Amino acid sequence: MIDVYAFPLCIQLNADVIYSDYFPNILQLLQERKFCGVELNLLNFDNIESEKISSLLEKYDLKLTSVASGAFANKYDLSLSAVEEEKRQKTVDMMKQKVIPFAKKFNTDIICGLIKGKAGSNVHRGKIQMEKSLSELAPVCAESGINLYLEATNHYEATLINLVEEGAAFKRPGVRVLPDTYHMNIEEVEMCKTLLIWRELYSNIHISDNNRYYPGFGSIDFLKILQTLRNMNYCGTLTIEGRNWHDIEADIKEATDYLAKVSAEL
Repeated sequence: MIDVYAFPLCIQLNADVIYSDYFPNILQLLQERKFCGVELNLLNFDNIESEKISSLLEKYDLKLTSVASGAFANKYDLSLSAVEEEKRQKTVDMMKQKVIPFAKKFNTDIICGLIKGKAGSNVHRGKIQMEKSLSELAPVCAESGINLYLEATNHYEATLINLVEEGAAFKRPGVRVLPDTYHMNIEEVEMCKTLLIWRELYSNIHISDNNRYYPGFGSIDFLKILQTLRNMNYCGTLTIEGRNWHDIEADIKEATDYLAKVSAEL
């Protein structure tokens, strides 16, 4: 039985889990394994979805710590940095009308990964468009008491915000940054140094291994990362995110066993 982790532990669940018959079974496992919350990568942000999720999370004593926007962005072809003004404005409108009101109901934050825009766009023009989008969205989020988390994702996946430092350049009330160990392992020169430098700009970190599987299935030194966070008095959450080596239930058990072991070594 897992009794302790170095920091409150969460996990991101994708649409194929959320909209499956076994979603309640996964939530029950998370409760047993002492998770504090979940991030949900939703396809829909309507009232029916809200009521269903609220009821399930309450049953299993889990908090909705963030909503991810990647599946939604992919479904509707959205991009906050789109060169095409019509597409950029459509994305902003969808965020205002759908995603932000949903997040406000749960008093939770919004992750902007894929919705930043995919790889291959013009960097200079993309930055201008991103600034325009954030100038419209950030005040709405700040007024609602929630944050947009700009996730630093690797250059194979996104043109903008590959480094945590690049995300920090967009910082303003209502906007923060989200480090992710998988992406950092590709982009950052010194992962732990980056976490230390920008520690005031995040209170959640995505953790997955160098191969995008859950922690413990690859070669990233999570003991060093956890020790860095402990030394700087980090008081935020860690959120497992990644693909599965076996099935999701087996991987949750193996990853939490690993994280508990590493936490005990601190």
